[in-house]
Amino acid sequence: YAGLATAERERQLRKLWRDVYDFVTPQTVTATLDEASGDYVLGMTGTAKMEWTSSGSMRWYELDRARVGWKPDVQREGTLLADAPFAFDYPDWWANHETVRLPRGSKDFTLQASDVDETVGGLYAFHRRVTLDGDTVTMDNDTRALKAELPAADAAKVRDRMAELGNHGQFIRLPAMYEATDADMAALAADKPALAHAWLVRGAAAFDRGDMPGAIAGLNASLAVDAKQPIAQGLLAFAYASQGDARATETADAALALDDKYDMAWAAKGLVALKAQKMADAIAAYDHAIAIDPRNPRTLAGRASAHLAMGQYGPSLADTDAALVLAPDLPLQPVRVVALSMLGRTTEALEGADALLAKTPDARDMRRLRAALRAQEGDRTGALADADWLGG
Repeated sequence: YAGLATAERERQLRKLWRDVYDFVTPQTVTATLDEASGDYVLGMTGTAKMEWTSSGSMRWYELDRARVGWKPDVQREGTLLADAPFAFDYPDWWANHETVRLPRGSKDFTLQASDVDETVGGLYAFHRRVTLDGDTVTMDNDTRALKAELPAADAAKVRDRMAELGNHGQFIRLPAMYEATDADMAALAADKPALAHAWLVRGAAAFDRGDMPGAIAGLNASLAVDAKQPIAQGLLAFAYASQGDARATETADAALALDDKYDMAWAAKGLVALKAQKMADAIAAYDHAIAIDPRNPRTLAGRASAHLAMGQYGPSLADTDAALVLAPDLPLQPVRVVALSMLGRTTEALEGADALLAKTPDARDMRRLRAALRAQEGDRTGALADADWLGG
């Protein structure tokens, strides 16, 4: 390189780095002699779009040049000296160091990685260490040749072990519901599908947290990039419905026009009807949603409330119990207690009422119900205690 003209040296160096890191665009390249060590050092700075691989909801990044080992060619056919040793480059040594800074303080990112400290057949020493510290993943590895020859008798065993080492990539796994940062959004500005998806995930994450204003903002931003997204439309419709926003019905209808099999759009229509006290309409809409996805606790909870309002206590209890199995933290215990009491399962209803009032002693409706249940069971003292509390 030192003997090349400046322009040719730069061209050759850029080609070298593109061959080594084909996903990097070099910005500056250097080739310098370190006078103290005698090393001739090649350097490069550049930019790259990291290749996060996707499969379903899973996304991951394989750390670059993190694999150690390979499958050496130790096959011989028709060779006169079949038991002669195999030659390898010696001395030989190379190392890689990579750091990756993760957004959001690496929250919910995980490593799928393993350390290596192994000598194989006395031929090569392999070392690798991968760590996640705070927001930084660090990978260091090196491979050092230990001798120039490998006895033929050891070749097959050494080949197999080196090949096994080489099969194991080192991965950073992205959270299933990764929320893009503002910097991510800016970087995605020219990639409309990716930008729409990033806003959708941000809105959906807010939705799952119960932050409906945040969900509405994120989902509207996603639809502003790509209006034909039934998932975004359906979630937005439900968020609107939960806020009592009049746009819920038209948004749900827009989602169903794109995909009439999207359960959250039907659930949004059910919630609108529930709030409007149109219980038969609510149950019909929830029936559609649950036929599509019978394991969505929100829709089961909505139908449970509609059944309860219509005096259909058995179906209400069934939906309540199914929803609580899927999402135990849903605030459905009052519905369950009322359904049990109306079905004559007084002992179970009292147990539920006791548990609720232990957590929320100021729940007047539940205390009133417990007073009636206690009186029904002949617990006059308990019933009067609840009545006195209500009177006070």
